[in-house]
Amino acid sequence: MRTPFWLLILFGIGGCSQLATRPLPLIEPTRAPSPPPAPPSFDGGLEELLIEGLRSNPGLAASAAAWAAAEARIAQARGYPDPTIGVSGFLTPLETRNGPTRARLGVQQRVPWPSELDALEDGASARAAAAFSRLNDQALEVSEQIRLAWWELAFLHRALDLVQQTLDLVKTTESSLHSRLEVGRASYGDVVRIEVEREKLEDQLRSYRDRLNPLRHQIRSLIGLGGDESLWPLPTLQQDAVPEAPDAIPEAPLPRHPALMEYAYLQLAARAELELAKKESWPDLIFGLEWTMVGDGPAVAPDSGQDALAASVNFSLPLHGYRYEGARREARSRMTQFSEGGRNLELTLRARLSEAAFQFRDAERRIALYRDQLEPKTERGFEAALSAFESGGESFETLLDTLRLLLDFQVGSARAESDRAQALARIERLHGQSTIPTPPGVEGDENESSEEEEE
Repeated sequence: MRTPFWLLILFGIGGCSQLATRPLPLIEPTRAPSPPPAPPSFDGGLEELLIEGLRSNPGLAASAAAWAAAEARIAQARGYPDPTIGVSGFLTPLETRNGPTRARLGVQQRVPWPSELDALEDGASARAAAAFSRLNDQALEVSEQIRLAWWELAFLHRALDLVQQTLDLVKTTESSLHSRLEVGRASYGDVVRIEVEREKLEDQLRSYRDRLNPLRHQIRSLIGLGGDESLWPLPTLQQDAVPEAPDAIPEAPLPRHPALMEYAYLQLAARAELELAKKESWPDLIFGLEWTMVGDGPAVAPDSGQDALAASVNFSLPLHGYRYEGARREARSRMTQFSEGGRNLELTLRARLSEAAFQFRDAERRIALYRDQLEPKTERGFEAALSAFESGGESFETLLDTLRLLLDFQVGSARAESDRAQALARIERLHGQSTIPTPPGVEGDENESSEEEEE
């Protein structure tokens, strides 16, 4: 039974096989089948979205096919070149002691040096492992993008609720001010200010609603669906829904980060190309066997009409030294390219991890400030200002300022909670450690995959 490629991603994220120079770790030759047809709709939470993204994302399916194609090249590198067969006939028969020669049939086989076959197989294996690492890294990216869009949606829904509640309160206050204005208990300036505030809130509400569609399109494209229908439960920023923070924020990516492993495997492939380039300056061995068909000769000849069989060993002459040296220089440059590229990527991941860690700490600081300190105080201040305004002991301007401040702190608290969850998604992506949930019923497959990798 073939294993779906998205399950291989679940078990492969975070690293590939152990690096070695010889032999290279080979990927289990499991072909990645075409992904199943995308369902017409989706109904699930964040965990289901992540699994659906791994199963149905078109980009991952393309990368899985690229890995399968690279893996198929391993078997191609193991075999000998095809033999050549030649047939020749004598237009003018060559007379020999045994009789006239009629035709010749020959076969030749070029036999590569064993180390040359090893280099070809090593290069193909390393390139297949690099393709698999690229698939794992892309899976981490898809997971990150789904999480970022999900928590941005969660913020928008919370902000929409907060703005809508404030707008309802403003509309009620506006109606009350119009009634007071008729009996002379409110000024026209207060009515104008409350109308301006209502229009600003309505515009803010429209802006938040307009931002929903692009995020829905983004999520549905990541799980391989079109349209912008919201067919899953609304994301929330409730305390039990936000991911928990790790014990310690990592400062560096995992040594087996899929992106770093890709560069490491590409460097091994370049090393195999260097070994192969060194072998190109060696003479090739060509073994041959030739059968010469001889016609009937003089009857007195004891071997009259007996065919001749000859074996041959040929050597190529590696005369173009500049071409072989150019191939070696190219392979060395490739090794430097991937070595320095991997080092540059590691430094970049470290820097981005530091930035993501700051974003996480800053979000936690804002949560502690807005949600735990300023928001409760402002709520009490608003209730006091509203009570005083209704009794005529407080100005409307003070009430409106307190209302604006309360909404700012509430939206700021929601923004901080969303930023915290998004920072954790970035940290997971940059660190290279996935927490994508394992689908029910595949725990045994995961153990089997681990055993196969160890072998």
